[in-house]
Amino acid sequence: MIVSEIITKLKAISDSPLKKVGGALEFAGIQSQPPAPAAFVIPASENAGENRRTNGVSQKVATLFSVVLILKTTNDKSGLSAESSLEEIRGKIREQLLGWQPTNEHTDIEFVRGELVDIQAGRVFWRDEFKTEYLLTA
Repeated sequence: MIVSEIITKLKAISDSPLKKVGGALEFAGIQSQPPAPAAFVIPASENAGENRRTNGVSQKVATLFSVVLILKTTNDKSGLSAESSLEEIRGKIREQLLGWQPTNEHTDIEFVRGELVDIQAGRVFWRDEFKTEYLLTA
């Protein structure tokens, strides 16, 4: 997976409002008060296409990964500040990732979808899903 390359790319965002950028294990270890704003890169799935060879293997593999964002909503009764922050951070992340090849073997990263995951304890959890592909051969 290409998680470490993506984390490094997100840590390089200039003027980043993110206090934390990490991976799936760090996200899983979050307890009651997660850091915010924060972004966590989580592998979602890999889906292989049909083998194009009779002898050997040649398959296009679509790699999906998520960037889970955590933002504070405390002291924001209208939710407008959190919404504005969410859009700003999502925009900065898209600027970093869209059209970028994480390795020479991967295609440019594309946006797939975004969705609200949860709202709890003064935090908003949002997930954006991205895709890249590579060729698996043997």
